[in-house]
Amino acid sequence: MGNYKAVVIDFETTGLSPHYGDRTIEVGCVLISNSQIVDRFQSLMNPDMKISGFIADYIGITNKMLSTAPKIKDVMTKLKAIVFVSEGVKMVEHVPEACVTLSIRNHVDAIKCWNCSVIC
Repeated sequence: MGNYKAVVIDFETTGLSPHYGDRTIEVGCVLISNSQIVDRFQSLMNPDMKISGFIADYIGITNKMLSTAPKIKDVMTKLKAIVFVSEGVKMVEHVPEACVTLSIRNHVDAIKCWNCSVIC
């Protein structure tokens, strides 16, 4: 498939409206280089708020699970280290505008610059 670097990433969120306080609650990603998975990362994130019963039922993540999860800022800092391992990394996300935008808006202090290309 060629010489490339890509991060395939997925977020779970409390909703899709950062303006109304929705937050990311889980992230998972794999780093691919030269057609091989070279790193992977997954973590729940404590949003410092209760999630609705609808969201818990829909995605299978409970308030109890989130209560012991690391803080969002800490998780996003670790994620940044994987995503920006080198120049030219492509980000592959199935809902990039909603999830990545939500993550950026909620975690500006944790992630100063998402300058990679996004592929849907």
